[in-house]
Amino acid sequence: MTSKGRHPKPATAAALTSAKKEGMAVLHDQNGHRWGWVVCNCGEKLTISCSPRPPEKDAKRTTEFIRKHKHH
Repeated sequence: MTSKGRHPKPATAAALTSAKKEGMAVLHDQNGHRWGWVVCNCGEKLTISCSPRPPEKDAKRTTEFIRKHKHH
């Protein structure tokens, strides 16, 4: 069992940590299949699933979101 606020999939948890390091908000608000969101400073959100299939899906999507939203 993972602690509250930590994603259960290691690859996704690592991607969420990267998002935090880039200054994005990571909001844990579990509701159904949704684990929470990554929110960029520009206001765009990325929904994160609790148990995506395949497990690396949200990690890849999160990494792509970070890349697209690197505001200097």
